[in-house]
Amino acid sequence: MSLIIHFSRSCSIFNQHAIAAGLEEVALWIEARGSEDTHENIVTALERLDMNANAVTTAIEKLRQNHQ
Repeated sequence: MSLIIHFSRSCSIFNQHAIAAGLEEVALWIEARGSEDTHENIVTALERLDMNANAVTTAIEKLRQNHQ
């Protein structure tokens, strides 16, 4: 794996973690205001993203390569 692709993969994963952290904060804020269903939906979606993180990163890399 080239250094550029490795760096790109690392950045994509860091970005996914940053987005997930932000959404988790929003989910907690929503839950504190009484919408437990919405909170649970967000948490479930984040869990699904965690399971598919490598596939998402690979897809982002392919999209980037196709548009360069």
